[in-house]
Amino acid sequence: MKKLIYMLVALFLLSPMAAMAEDFLGAPLPPGGNVVSKTDSKMEVAYAMPYADAIAFYKEQFKADISNFAFRDRGDATYIEEYSNKPWHSVLVTKTGEGVTITVSKDSYTWIAGTLALRFFAVFLVLVALYIPLQILSIVMGRIQAKKAAAKAAA
Repeated sequence: MKKLIYMLVALFLLSPMAAMAEDFLGAPLPPGGNVVSKTDSKMEVAYAMPYADAIAFYKEQFKADISNFAFRDRGDATYIEEYSNKPWHSVLVTKTGEGVTITVSKDSYTWIAGTLALRFFAVFLVLVALYIPLQILSIVMGRIQAKKAAAKAAA
């Protein structure tokens, strides 16, 4: 029985998906791809595999902690965004003519600062959008109350 358990564990650990997977910034990549471009913040790899297999690879890799990942299907591409504190930000799986291209992107402080600035200004935009109608309404209500007070005083 012990030998069977050891053999099953060894088989799982030596399976092609677990043992031969590559990575960039800690983001898993399927084995056997051709690097198209690589910088410190981005890596693009082309694969001769079906699109469905690439998506299945990432769903299998991230299934243990799926709550920290968002899979956004955009027709010819799937954008996988990571929400925890990993050094990479997203994986883009794109259909190409005869395979897929997988792009791993690093978190960028420019993107983080831009998102925060957009949210900051959006809050003020919403407040201004609420403030203007409330001011108009208060002027109208003030005039109605003044007319009522004048009518009472005249009567």
